[in-house]
Amino acid sequence: VVLAFGLGLLAGTTVVNDEFVRRLQANYDQSQRDRDEARAEAGLLDDVLTQLRLTLRDDQLLGRDVVIVTMEGVDRPAQRVLEEFGAAGADVRATLRLSRRLADPKDPQDLEALQDVLGTTATDPAEVAARAAEALAVRLAVGPPTDADDLLAALLDAGLVSADRDLDQAALRGIGGVAQTIVLAAGGSRPDGVPSSATLLLPLTERLVQLDAPVAAVGPTEDDYGFVTAVREDAQVPDC
Repeated sequence: VVLAFGLGLLAGTTVVNDEFVRRLQANYDQSQRDRDEARAEAGLLDDVLTQLRLTLRDDQLLGRDVVIVTMEGVDRPAQRVLEEFGAAGADVRATLRLSRRLADPKDPQDLEALQDVLGTTATDPAEVAARAAEALAVRLAVGPPTDADDLLAALLDAGLVSADRDLDQAALRGIGGVAQTIVLAAGGSRPDGVPSSATLLLPLTERLVQLDAPVAAVGPTEDDYGFVTAVREDAQVPDC
């Protein structure tokens, strides 16, 4: 309505300021982009929901423990996974969101924090991120340690990982282990600054598969982020 009124004023004006017209056009273009992004986001979530409903049925996962892992910035599918797995009877222990700082610790403070958590002196951010993927995969596949500090607790305390609920010591001990299915869910448009799936999610998936953990990768069919496509094309992840 405001835009139509503004255009009506311009149509009745003899002299038009070029800068005003440029700004009006820029605002209009931005509103169109915002609309298209909102529609794409809604379509993405509907797509994830449809695909999950084709796979899951009521109580099909009754009694199965599940941990959902997602990535900051491309984590919208995780909510749909939570809803659908819950409807299928699964006990979702937590949704863990991996931060951009964990995937790409190029900031000196982030690198130092991750070095402290991992107990490493490596200085290359890519190498440290790879070690984080390895350590997190072991923690999720094997379960909490009985005689050492808990890596997951340390990552949460450092803000490198966040959870969708409060996790006390008892809850943390209930996350991970051979009896749990680990669902990695990510996708959608990739915001600026979000590392590619190859930096953390893909190596995490690879290592979980190597550890014989029950793993599922979930994302929309049409996906700019491309996590599920990367998993399917990865020779180290069979049967995808």
